[in-house]
Amino acid sequence: MGSENRIGMVSPFKVRCGIANYTENLTRALAEHGVETYIVRLNRFGSKTSDYLEHLATRRIPKVPLLHIQHECGLYEGREAAFYQALKMIHPEIKIATTVHGIGMKQQDEVIARFSDLVIVHNEYQKRLFEWPCIVIHHGVQIRKPIEKEKAKKLMNLEGEKVVGCFGFIAPHKGIEDLLYAASKLRDVKFLIAGGYHVEAETGYMTKLKKTAPPNVIWTGYVEDAELPKVFGCMDLCIYPSRFISESGALLTIIGFGKALIARDLPPNREKPVMLFKTKEDLVDCVKQVLDDEELRMKLEEGSKRYAKANSWMKIAEQHIKHYKKLLQT
Repeated sequence: MGSENRIGMVSPFKVRCGIANYTENLTRALAEHGVETYIVRLNRFGSKTSDYLEHLATRRIPKVPLLHIQHECGLYEGREAAFYQALKMIHPEIKIATTVHGIGMKQQDEVIARFSDLVIVHNEYQKRLFEWPCIVIHHGVQIRKPIEKEKAKKLMNLEGEKVVGCFGFIAPHKGIEDLLYAASKLRDVKFLIAGGYHVEAETGYMTKLKKTAPPNVIWTGYVEDAELPKVFGCMDLCIYPSRFISESGALLTIIGFGKALIARDLPPNREKPVMLFKTKEDLVDCVKQVLDDEELRMKLEEGSKRYAKANSWMKIAEQHIKHYKKLLQT
């Protein structure tokens, strides 16, 4: 990458946030390849005023040849122009790469395309949706080993149980209601919902869900990273029922643990090694099918492992470095 293997990266960091987790994994993998990353921390929560974003762009940017911005619509609250314009005005010499984690807000996408020298998306669905030139670099996968299943079930007080898991932050668009419907139809199966919210222990929405959940549903709340091998270890299969995604770090965490996965039939999920469902009734049938068919479950697990290996963070970092070099040569 030239005389100084150093870049800047604008992102939330060290908070409960999927993009913060993405940034930490990517920067760690880049470091393994000899690239030092200076993090410009963007506030994850609170109002993002134009003054705040201009301050970030003009006062916080290090002296680097390339700045990589991790973007999601909610992080900028529609004020991308204030950030990018100030950045280009004060630092015209810096090349700008932007990874767009969520596509679909045309006004925001247009600003990103206008001011970025390189735009990165995570899958072919995003590439079709984004109306300007961009490249695909898949979301990286952290390959992790779960605790042995029977040992994990004992630790989770689920010995002898069939366990279906769900992982990720809980919000109204995550489709948890369909999971609860499946649980109500499969009372001999335990449904383990591993996840909470970004800040509070529980939201009003989560409280409402718990009141309507059948007794075979178990809620863990937010799970710390060190506990994930135990939690995933006890799961016979996983469900990701979100009603809307353009990419999902939670889904890829499940794949990274090599689990059999059922996910809603959405365009990004069609690019993954998962079983797809369309309706809550379909979901019940899929769960039955996977739990009753060991060969099918193992086939789905092998698909997860192959995908994780092909898209490990080290390989994803290599792809980033290749494009960083091209960018710096222009």
